[in-house]
Amino acid sequence: MTKKIKLVYLFILFSSFISLLHAQEELVIAGQITEKDSLPIAGTSVVLKGASIGTVSNFDGRYNISIDNKMDTIVLQYSFIGFRVKEVTLIRDQNDPKKFYIKKEKNVKR
Repeated sequence: MTKKIKLVYLFILFSSFISLLHAQEELVIAGQITEKDSLPIAGTSVVLKGASIGTVSNFDGRYNISIDNKMDTIVLQYSFIGFRVKEVTLIRDQNDPKKFYIKKEKNVKR
């Protein structure tokens, strides 16, 4: 094999390895946004608070957002025209780092 071909293969192998490492450091949060009567809300903005990471829900109200897997507390902001901005705080379960739970809101009227 020529030196040039070896360098191309080495570059492809290195790029694949970097992609695998990067993928392991990300956490994908998926969900669906609906109205009270379970109708999906397409076009809702979902943003990681304090960062420039975000996405928009699809036609079925579903979304995926990739964030740093090292975060223990995640605050997602949901916004849509005509609705108030809603913040949801997710906290990593210290007993099972693969799980998160939603932080309870204070003074919520039922």
